Amino acid sequence: MTDRSIGTARRAFSEFVVIVVGVLVALWIDAAYQAWEDRGHEQQALTALAAELEETLRRLDSAIQVQERTVAAHRELFQLSEAESLPDQDSLGVLVGRAFYFARLEPVRGTYDALIGSGEIRLLRDHQMRDALARLFGTLADGYEDEGMADMGRVELNLAMAEVGPPTTMWGAAVRSVMGLPPAEGPLPYETLLRSPRYLAALGIVAYPEQGVLQGYFRPLRESLVAVLEQMASQRD
Repeated sequence: MTDRSIGTARRAFSEFVVIVVGVLVALWIDAAYQAWEDRGHEQQALTALAAELEETLRRLDSAIQVQERTVAAHRELFQLSEAESLPDQDSLGVLVGRAFYFARLEPVRGTYDALIGSGEIRLLRDHQMRDALARLFGTLADGYEDEGMADMGRVELNLAMAEVGPPTTMWGAAVRSVMGLPPAEGPLPYETLLRSPRYLAALGIVAYPEQGVLQGYFRPLRESLVAVLEQMASQRD
């Protein structure tokens, strides 16, 4: 091989190396840009998810407060059913009415559903956090399995109250005022109601699952929600 041929081969090889290096650098730059862009999208997703989870937490705390008052009313009504003397009529009216209360949680999940639907949940690089989010939103979707029993109990409460008198006769002054009803005439039949086996049985049907909602669903759900928010905060810029 002549010197000229060797020189030509060297130039060709050098040009080939430059082209290969140029392609590799271009690919690296493209990958780095894509990673930077994905990181930006991930931060946007984390911010939106955190905002929605914080709103869900606020709603959950409100639901827990309602549920705590309802559970307390059930407990107090059972205690009063064995008491020799009863509180004033308005206080009893509040308790009897509160036995019907129940909390419903409406979570905010638009961002999560959009990420799942588009496949962009992959932008969240932390697999443990993705798994925690899946469990959390799965629990939110499932709800509490025994709530149907409480609904049945509330129907039975109404029927038990109807045996004593029209349910509206059991409403206290505050509720009657809100409903635009005239003041009750004479004492309301709370003592008869609290001595009714049917009413107490219906109250038990309601009380058990509502206690379960509070202890077995809302409070564990809150712990999971707070843990996910803390995990998410550690990954946000």
